[in-house]
Amino acid sequence: MTKPHLVYQKFELKNPLLVGKKAESEYILLIRDKEQQIEVKINLSPENYRQFLETMTEEQ
Repeated sequence: MTKPHLVYQKFELKNPLLVGKKAESEYILLIRDKEQQIEVKINLSPENYRQFLETMTEEQ
């Protein structure tokens, strides 16, 4: 039996508004693209939040 092939839906936001806050035991990142009228809410555990910060601060 083979695993099903996953196809992710992808879209690009150019220079969206980013808002972040801590809510109880998780972190919330809100991304808004006014031009495309898209809002994405991402709830991160403390561990995933740390990984996100590490990724964003890595030297390229």
